[in-house]
Amino acid sequence: LARLAPEADLAEAVHEPAYFFKPSSGTVRPVEAFRGMRAAAVSGIGCPDSFHSLLRLSGIDLVHSFAFPDHHRFSERDFNAVREVLRNENAREVIITEKDFFRCPDLWARSFDPWILRIRIRFRAGEMKLWETLEALTAPGPGEKVYA
Repeated sequence: LARLAPEADLAEAVHEPAYFFKPSSGTVRPVEAFRGMRAAAVSGIGCPDSFHSLLRLSGIDLVHSFAFPDHHRFSERDFNAVREVLRNENAREVIITEKDFFRCPDLWARSFDPWILRIRIRFRAGEMKLWETLEALTAPGPGEKVYA
C-alpha cells in the first residue's frame, strides 16, 4: 500500500486476544487460563480462519473449527453438528465470536453457554496520526454548533 500511495498516512494494527467472557454469568477469564483447553470454535464472520488461528496461537486445542459464511443464520442442524463433535472429541467448551453471539444470544445461551473471545486492536504504527485525522474530519465547520 505504501508503494501505491507513498504520500498517504498509514496506520498498521493487529488483532490480539484480550480475554474470554461468558455472557450468561459475566465471568471473565484471562486468555492464559484457556491454554490446553479442548474446545470447538464456531464463527460466521468474514474471515473465520483468522479467528480460529488466533485461538490456536493462544494455546487452545481446537478439536474442530466450524467456519460459516459471514452473517450465517445458525440453525438447530448447525448446533447438532457442534454437539456431535463435542461428544466425539470429549470436549466441553464452545468458543464463538462476539458478533455471532449477539446476533442470537438466547439461542446460543440455551444451546451451549459459550465463551466469547474479546479481541483488542493494537497499533504497530500510525495511531496518533489516525486519531488526529479523525478529529480533524469530525471537527465542526464554520458556523456549526457542537452539542454535548
